[in-house]
Amino acid sequence: MSKIFKPLVIFILLAYLLIPLIITIIYSFSSSWTFSVLPDSLTLKWYIQLFSDPEFLMAIARTVFLATVTVVLSLAVIVPTIFAIAIYFPKLMKYINLIIIFCYSLPGVISVMSLSEAYNSIGVPKMILLFGSYVVGTLPLMTLGTTNSLRSINAKELIESAEILGASKLESFTKIILPNISNGVISSALFIFSGLFAEYVTVNLLLGGKFTTIQIYLREQLTANGHYSSAIVVTYFTLATLFTVIALVLVNRKRVKKI
Repeated sequence: MSKIFKPLVIFILLAYLLIPLIITIIYSFSSSWTFSVLPDSLTLKWYIQLFSDPEFLMAIARTVFLATVTVVLSLAVIVPTIFAIAIYFPKLMKYINLIIIFCYSLPGVISVMSLSEAYNSIGVPKMILLFGSYVVGTLPLMTLGTTNSLRSINAKELIESAEILGASKLESFTKIILPNISNGVISSALFIFSGLFAEYVTVNLLLGGKFTTIQIYLREQLTANGHYSSAIVVTYFTLATLFTVIALVLVNRKRVKKI
């Protein structure tokens, strides 16, 4: 019975997850699909219209810009900080874990309103507030990727050996630690990058509808045309999947090298 039950459950779950996606993909290629089981005909009209729309291309460019700058700042700030704390000040990791809990427990709306109230009076640009909020939001995943990578290479012993041989702390970090943890850190960065494509609340509340990202653009088009919005969803899903697959390939490559 169990041999049948487990595959059945997996099949039902896969069907539950994949059927809406498959229907959305077919709908995005259909010219009309109303009173029939299958679409009347297939067309690339909606994709041609979508990629001919400069507003959509600008929305993708803005989304990529926000995600890229956030990931770069996260790599520049969080990775060295977590490395220093994990190696030289391990007792402080409990405070990092506490901040990570706050990242998950604090609703995005409350966080955005708090930032606005705290910094608007002193004239801090909202774009800086947005990047600051995003970077803090990347802390859990980037911390996880960095600490796991440090554990896998036994970073503390490597640092001690490098310093005995005369290397400075900076040289040990840049020339020994970073190359060895790069796969884990880059995979975390790619997961963060793909996740930022789905972010809507923070950028919408801080910058408003004038700074249109792909998620804001999608919500503006949802009521306009179902075929067109389906094409947007498929394009967004394809981009997010691409970055996720790249991250998984990097993680698996790291595991193969370790074996």
